[in-house]
Amino acid sequence: CNLHTFPETIKDYFGSGEKLGIKIKYSVEKKLLGNAGGLKKVENQFKDGTFAVISGDGFTNIDLRRVLEFHRRKKSFATMVLKVVDTELPYGFTRLRAGGRIKEFVEKPKVSSFTSPAANTGIYIFEPDVLKLIPKNGFYDFGRNLWPKLLRKGCPIYGFVTRAYWCDVGDLASYRQTVFDVLDGKV
Repeated sequence: CNLHTFPETIKDYFGSGEKLGIKIKYSVEKKLLGNAGGLKKVENQFKDGTFAVISGDGFTNIDLRRVLEFHRRKKSFATMVLKVVDTELPYGFTRLRAGGRIKEFVEKPKVSSFTSPAANTGIYIFEPDVLKLIPKNGFYDFGRNLWPKLLRKGCPIYGFVTRAYWCDVGDLASYRQTVFDVLDGKV
């Protein structure tokens, strides 16, 4: 478990993980290294085989066995779990012609009208050699740095689209929605 904010509080609460039937090891970052930089810091824990990385700000009931099976079947170097989220954008958008004349106006379009609405869930399956591509001792981000690097290098990377429940609980509104979804039996 990679920690930065309130690491002692989290360690005190979860301890070794024994009460939960799991084993937890902690890595504390005094200076933020980014999500991929934090992984690089503890790379010695992941060199023996395929491994999963799961961001702590997502809530899901995804079956990781299915993702791993997909990853192996595709002979993937790195697999990103994706969730279709075709939300409506909160603004109207315009397309302009040269000179500024309005060509088209779309009021509060859905994301799918512009792009594939498959969101990165922050759940990844990696082969250990991915660790060689992350620089040491610096800030490095999966989305901004590592995934684009894998794409540029032509690595076999795949997206696993899930229908399972997933919600980014990184803000209060999303957290509340997830709590309501749990209470309503949606997950």
